[in-house]
Amino acid sequence: MAKEIMNFVQVNGEVVDVYGEKIVNEGESYERYEFMMKVKTDEDNVRDVKFSCNTKTAKGEESSKYKGFITIFDEIKTIAENEKGDRISLSCKVTNNAYYSKGVFYEKPELVVDFANREKNGKRYEDNASFSVYAYIEDVIETKDGLLDFKCLVNEYKTTRSIKGHELIFKVLDKDLVEDFKSTYKKGDVAQLEGLIKDVKIKVEVPEEKLVELEVKGVGSARQKIIEENARRKEMRENGVYETEMVLELTGGYDTYTPEQCEELEYPYSNEDIDDMLDKIDELLDKSKARDQKRYPGSYDSINDEDVPF
Repeated sequence: MAKEIMNFVQVNGEVVDVYGEKIVNEGESYERYEFMMKVKTDEDNVRDVKFSCNTKTAKGEESSKYKGFITIFDEIKTIAENEKGDRISLSCKVTNNAYYSKGVFYEKPELVVDFANREKNGKRYEDNASFSVYAYIEDVIETKDGLLDFKCLVNEYKTTRSIKGHELIFKVLDKDLVEDFKSTYKKGDVAQLEGLIKDVKIKVEVPEEKLVELEVKGVGSARQKIIEENARRKEMRENGVYETEMVLELTGGYDTYTPEQCEELEYPYSNEDIDDMLDKIDELLDKSKARDQKRYPGSYDSINDEDVPF
């Protein structure tokens, strides 16, 4: 493998909280230790990052990473418990947490920690939430507001036996950069891209029936509930409904590479690598859907003879 880091995220800031500590697949050879951390990366943004590692080495010994992660969870000072939290620097990868639940497909970017360093001995970590990735550009989509979405395949790892990738959306949110990105990158390119991790407000489409004014009737508290609901619906009709979403904003990029160049440079983006990563993504999603369908069969429409038009 080349020395270049294919997938790198830097998250620096003050620790807000740690939560969700658990052992996954307990007792199995692939047992994992996990917990989540909230990091305040500037005055307005808090990033959720995931700590996840094998508890044992290939020889069955307790892994040093596992011991290090336990120490962080047990000793880290947080804003939630101490009003002032430790400052920390995290080297991460960006992945896609994609799965089915009750018949609905969900996906969102996830930041998974490789290494963690607490600020000490006068060393200062400046607030930061940024990324640099080598990505295979699957599509470039112009949005209705004149901006760009880059649908990309990024690599999580490649070993002699396996390879894993993730499909992610990277956004060009600065209108002054749109033409530069459109003229520099196209579908099928492999490129080194960089940017910032930030929160943006996304407008949520609300069904019309949930916006109509209700007839005010009843007495006392029952009547008051309808009045309050109508006020809420009026607010939604007039101002819209928004939710905050973490996005990967593209701010720049470097050279492009053909799959043949990637193979020569030992980057994980040869034609074979790309096919293997996409096939693995499809395989994992099929397994997730099958598990969900078995667990929540009522969430999936069944087809009978009357539904078939021939």
